[in-house]
This record gives sequence, structure tokens and C-alpha cells, in this order.
Amino acid sequence: MVEELKKLFNNRGLVLFLLEALLALIVIVSIILEAVKINDIHTVNAMRSDFIAKQKKEERAFSRAERNLIKKTKETTPKVNDEKVLNGRLSPYLENTDAEVSVAIYSKKNNHIYQTTNSKRTTYPSASIIKADFLVELLHQKHKAGQSLDVNEQAVIQKMMEHSDNDAATNVYNQIGGYSGLARYFSNVGMDGSVALTTGWALTATTPLDQIKTLNIIFYQSNYISDTSRSYIEYLMGHVAEDQNWGISVGSKHFCLKNGWKQMPNGKWIINSMGQIGTGQNSCTIAIMSTGNKTEQSGEKLVEDLTKAVSSELKIK
Repeated sequence: MVEELKKLFNNRGLVLFLLEALLALIVIVSIILEAVKINDIHTVNAMRSDFIAKQKKEERAFSRAERNLIKKTKETTPKVNDEKVLNGRLSPYLENTDAEVSVAIYSKKNNHIYQTTNSKRTTYPSASIIKADFLVELLHQKHKAGQSLDVNEQAVIQKMMEHSDNDAATNVYNQIGGYSGLARYFSNVGMDGSVALTTGWALTATTPLDQIKTLNIIFYQSNYISDTSRSYIEYLMGHVAEDQNWGISVGSKHFCLKNGWKQMPNGKWIINSMGQIGTGQNSCTIAIMSTGNKTEQSGEKLVEDLTKAVSSELKIK
């Protein structure tokens, strides 16, 4: 047997043949493995393409739904009524002040918006009333993302709305995307007269008429935010701290409000107040914005006198 093996291995031709056969087998196996690998890559790529296509389809469907929601929000905003129904009641207060002031009211019972002013201004600085806009947009974004507010977020929001805490407001402002997030909100709900500023939120340029749109989202329609979100904001605006309880709250024992005030470098005051007075059909949303008030107290009195006149004319209880 040993001799036969020696003869076999001494036969170089046979050895070379076996080596070539082995190499050929290795090549064949490599080709097979590579083919399997390529097939797997094609399969993975096909799966990835299907996933991306489905994701884009879902995104397009969501975008259409959101556009329809935003369109519906804009379409349901009542048109401004040209009748100057309230001017007779409000003109004495508008004429007997050095401040520039504008008023917008939406009557639920009449389904009309009324507005009047003693100024040629196109916008007013918002001060803290803009915090209501921040909250509406935050809740819209949360709902869109399928998220809820956590305990810490709720605590920050409560400080912002009930105590008008500016640090809390800046936190929420940043959360909605800062300047660009606020600008997107204005665009979404048709607040065409409002302008977000890159310099910060405290002097955001807006109008009473635009703020009526925010108020009506909160109190009268829920296309942009859910009913739960609306109730949440109503609760906060109905439970402001005692030192915040001035302005449009004099118009009814039933009120929800957000006020704003700020002293300017020239010593004069921005005094703004907005919210809802009354209940059900016998209610209205009202936004009063003023600047150039000589004192904080005179500005608050102006806002309250105007609110009382509106409440009396519309028979709000």
C-alpha cells in the first residue's frame, strides 16, 4: 500500500490535475456564494425601496389631510362685518385718549366680527397676549406627532398662562420652533396681518383681528386643535392669577383671558387684553390692543371701559 501511495504522489501529472480540480471547485463555490450575496442585496434594496415608497405615500396623505384641515380652519373664520354697530358706544373712549387703540369682537350670536380703532396703525406689539398663540401651536404640533404633554411641560405651560411667566413663555416659544414656528402658525391659520420677529417674541407684530382667529380656535372651533386641547386652554385662561384679573374680565362674570403689558423706553405703556366673555350663544371673543398709554393704570382703565361698552351693546351677561 505504501509503495502504491508513493507511486501516486510521484505522479506529478495526477497531482497537478487534482490541484486544478480543487481550484476549480473553489471558484465555483465562490461564484455561487457571490450570486447568493448579490441576490440578497437586490432583495434588501427592493424592500428598502418599497418601504420608502410607502413612507412617502403616507407623508403625502398626511400633508393633504393637514392642508385640508388648515383650509377648513381658514374658511370657517367669519368675515368682518362692515356695519359700524359698536362705533357709537365706543367712540367716546376712542376719542378721549392719547393712546392708539384698536378693538375686534366676534359675536357668537350674530356670527359677525366687528372692529374699530382711533389709529392708522396696521399692527400692534403683542406683549404677553401672544402666549396664547404659542400654546395653540404647541398643542397642534403635539397632536400631529401623536404626543401628549408630560408633567414638566404642563407645569411650564401653567406658569406661562396663569402667571404670565416670561421664562416659561420663552421655553414654549423655542419648543414650537421659535421665530419660524410662530411664522408657520400665522400662515396656517390665516393671520395675515401678524409678523413674527427674529429679535424675539415680546414685541411680535399682530392685530386684534388676527388674535380673534386664535381666540375662535380656542373657544368656537376645533379644526386646528382637539376638543381636549381647547378645554385645556379654556381652563388655564379661566384660572389666571389674581394680579392678572383685569381687562376684558369686567365684561362678564364668565370670562377667560390673556393679558399683555409692557413699558416702553419712552415711559409709555403697551396694554393689551383678549379672551372670551359670556357663555354659549350669548358670548363673544374680544381683543383690545393699545400702545402709547401714559400709565399702566390708564391703559387698563381704557381697556375696561371699552369692554364694558361692548358687553352692554351685545347684552353679554
